[in-house]
Amino acid sequence: MDNTFVTWLIDEMEKRDWSNSILARKAGLVPSAVSQVISGDRSPGYKFCIKVARPLGLPPETVLRKAGLLPRLPTPREVSNSTIQDLVDIIRDLPEDSQRDLLEIALALYRRQDSG
Repeated sequence: MDNTFVTWLIDEMEKRDWSNSILARKAGLVPSAVSQVISGDRSPGYKFCIKVARPLGLPPETVLRKAGLLPRLPTPREVSNSTIQDLVDIIRDLPEDSQRDLLEIALALYRRQDSG
């Protein structure tokens, strides 16, 4: 298994000062499931990633991509910045009117950049 996901998950837990048990409780998992993924004894599956996403405050697609269970979405300039992918995942989960609001904000920021 690629340790990239484990390293990422541990970093996310450390940011929140969470133990394996705390993440498991918040995600509705048994503590051994989190421990097995972190120790590398078990690969994170779809259900694990989806359950972990909610308490981390992340879209499930972000966690699934980190685990290598979804392909990376291509960007027009093939930017390697994960922030863009995170934004796409978040926007996808918003209602259509909120998506339009964000588009207007992005366009305003873009125009301000060009005029400055």
